[in-house]
Amino acid sequence: MAHPILYDIRKVLLSKTVLISMILLIGISFFLISSFSVSVTTTNSTNTQILSWYESSGTYHYLVFETNQYGQAVSGVTIQGNLSSSFFSQSTVPTYQGPTVTTNSSGEAQFTIKVPASDINEVNANYTVPVIIHEPNGDVYSAGGQPAIYSPFTTLPNGSSINVPVSPGQIVLVASSSLVGGFSGSITTVTDASNSEQEDLMVTWAGNNGSLPTSYSLYYAFFNETQTCTTGQIGGIGAVSCSSSFSQPSSLSESNTTFFANMTSYEQVFSPPKLEANLGNGSQIGFGLFSSNGFEVTPPVYYSISQLYPVAQTVSSSQAGSFVVSFLTTIYGYFIPLIAIVGSYNLYGKDRVSGVLESVLAQPVSRRGLALSRFFSTFAGMVIAIAISMGVVDALVLYYTKSLLNTMILVASAGAFFVELGAFIGIMMVLSRVIKSSGLLIGIGIGLFIIFDFLWSILILLVLAVSRVGINSAAYLGYQVAAEFLNPSQFVQLVITYLTSSSSIGLVSPAKYGITIPSLVVTGILWVVVPLAGFLYLAIKRD
Repeated sequence: MAHPILYDIRKVLLSKTVLISMILLIGISFFLISSFSVSVTTTNSTNTQILSWYESSGTYHYLVFETNQYGQAVSGVTIQGNLSSSFFSQSTVPTYQGPTVTTNSSGEAQFTIKVPASDINEVNANYTVPVIIHEPNGDVYSAGGQPAIYSPFTTLPNGSSINVPVSPGQIVLVASSSLVGGFSGSITTVTDASNSEQEDLMVTWAGNNGSLPTSYSLYYAFFNETQTCTTGQIGGIGAVSCSSSFSQPSSLSESNTTFFANMTSYEQVFSPPKLEANLGNGSQIGFGLFSSNGFEVTPPVYYSISQLYPVAQTVSSSQAGSFVVSFLTTIYGYFIPLIAIVGSYNLYGKDRVSGVLESVLAQPVSRRGLALSRFFSTFAGMVIAIAISMGVVDALVLYYTKSLLNTMILVASAGAFFVELGAFIGIMMVLSRVIKSSGLLIGIGIGLFIIFDFLWSILILLVLAVSRVGINSAAYLGYQVAAEFLNPSQFVQLVITYLTSSSSIGLVSPAKYGITIPSLVVTGILWVVVPLAGFLYLAIKRD
């Protein structure tokens, strides 16, 4: 027959309590992933793109497109636009008011504004299109303000540019903006829906008279930075000074760019083209939208390489260490005592209160042997669960930072958790010797967990209020450290303070507050030995 302790350890390791504790701790470890994710700020406002064309009869048509920061359609946005004079007093010339429309499930809306045919030339020359946008979340902002119809920048196939008079049915962009930005154009950027660190391109356009832009194509070209270096003398020592510059072409043509994609709908989102090799940090990429006859229908847009092709941001090992320390002293610090309390109750206290242990004592085993066997088997099972979960933490750090966690912090933290584990197991087993009700036993255990983990800081504040000690003062930290020595669930915080010299009020000298290796060792031993000794005494001397 196996040794009683080995038998109990095997029984504990295969128990539901330990297996659930192990799964819970491992699952909690994965909450660290959110700390390793690089935070990217995005806007929640909608993007407004409005295309327009007019008929010789005096009817102005408007196509409205509303998207979120990812280029996805937004419904329920209301838009109201007018044709108003930008050069004359509104008391002398009329304002032509448009209806209020709401975007559909495709993020689209349409409206028209009718003006007398005789006033078309005046409207085209002197009127603008201010637009008011009401978002579903209550935000309101204005857009547009561009000329009602203007002569857009146009590039001929040979690269020269001219101003082409806008004819009836020809498309112009009269609004392209959001709550947090100004006019952005037909080609703009949005956040990639699956990778917040990546920017995509969003292109908005239409064919003549609002038809689908199936005869338009997007082209691109990379432009490398120009680096100029000069040699000089600094303090009698030869030195080379280099500067980088970049000149944006005022226009693009199909002959000096590369085909990228054809337009198939009014608004499309594209991932950037493959990055060329040997481009400097100051290099840029330009995009142009061309009609089937080779004309560039919108001004070219340029983006820096770093904007469209961001370098993957990683978390350094020092940052990871800071994240892990915070994680261990908060999340783990809360769960370890709870697991120890519940585990001790299920693996010993419940049997003790229900009388199951009395039948075990009928076997050839001493009270001391049974008590030690149950204590160390429970402790060993929980230690293995903690060790595996700490291994998962280290593996996560390795995966995200390509380096292991500081060995001293990992080992010392694990040791501190073992102390907490032993303390709460011992306390629960002591309580199981004096409490006869299983409900009262688990209730007191949970009560201790709440006091030590959540109410302890409130008790400290009450003492400070009575003592008239200011929060975040040196005296405050002294009270806090003293309270941590008296609380087994905060033993890991003492260890972390010793290793990092950091506290709730900033950097400190641990020794000044009594946090030294001898004090930590003595405190750790006392928190394990005193409850264990009390438990053994009661188990042997008291029924």
